[in-house]
Amino acid sequence: MARLMTRSHARARTMAILGGIVAALLVLLPGQAQATHVQCGDVVTQSTTLDSDLLDCPGDGVVIGAPGITLDLGGHTIDGTGAGAGGQGVDDSAGHDGVTVSGGTIQEFQAAVYLEDADGSRVRRLTLTDSGSGVWLTNSDAGVIERNTLLDAGIAVFGSDDNVIRANRVSGPGTAIILWGGPGPSYDPTERTVIERNSLVGNGVGIASIFTAQTVIRANEVTGSTGDGGILEAGTLTVIEDNTVSESTQLGISIAGNNNRAARNRVTGNGTDGITVAGGTGSAGTVLERNVASGNGDDGIDVNSSSATITRNTADDNADLGIEAEPGVTDGGGNRARGNGNPVQCLNVSCR
Repeated sequence: MARLMTRSHARARTMAILGGIVAALLVLLPGQAQATHVQCGDVVTQSTTLDSDLLDCPGDGVVIGAPGITLDLGGHTIDGTGAGAGGQGVDDSAGHDGVTVSGGTIQEFQAAVYLEDADGSRVRRLTLTDSGSGVWLTNSDAGVIERNTLLDAGIAVFGSDDNVIRANRVSGPGTAIILWGGPGPSYDPTERTVIERNSLVGNGVGIASIFTAQTVIRANEVTGSTGDGGILEAGTLTVIEDNTVSESTQLGISIAGNNNRAARNRVTGNGTDGITVAGGTGSAGTVLERNVASGNGDDGIDVNSSSATITRNTADDNADLGIEAEPGVTDGGGNRARGNGNPVQCLNVSCR
């Protein structure tokens, strides 16, 4: 019996020692966020959860100092002194890859989250407000920006590839989402961005895609844009599909650039044309298919490129023509137009 008791105690002691070792190792793992008292301007080098607000930061809020870490705001606020003061809310300008920022509010900075040369970043479930930019992404690939609320601050992506911008809500007078690739020296082209399921309300422009390639703009809701249009596309090989664009003061969707496709969009109640395609050699090969353009202030669909293909679109109750197209366009058939202000209904394509 004594031997059995001894073995039992030895086993229990061994298990206790092993449990302590495992617990210590878990504390040391870099992926484990620890509640930490962080002050304005601190550099974080391990995964961290804020334990308090950071208020009136005179420069940067928090600076990222290592790759692969998570900064969890823990429901707290990082607060600056104004968009013109020059600081960044979360600053990863040092280019650390694989960083996640989530779970709180960042406000009153030049950029709420600034990422440069930082691949594989995640910006999730934040409220970003009263800043020059909500998220600023430069030369940073394969990131995800999702489920954030942005007020008076948008998302800007420059010279970055393979990023996903998903399920964000953006309101305020600026451009909600801008992609810019560059022919100039500062930025590489921006390629293969996916912009999907975002709600963009009352912006100057909802989505602007300029000098880009292979962008996918899908299933977004763009309402009440007060500037040049809801979706402005000036890239190549872009797919614009299943979006709802309504009540813009100017254009609904504007397409320039070569070999772009717009399909199954619903474009209603905009101030001028519902969908417009630019003319000249810079917009060759556009395909418009199965779009609905109704109740717009000028034409439902206005195509100024003779190389476009127009198939199975519906354009009803617009102020001028349902579909106005350049001579020589490819009429793919199945287009419909009724109740438009111009009794011709369609020009240079056949409509039922």
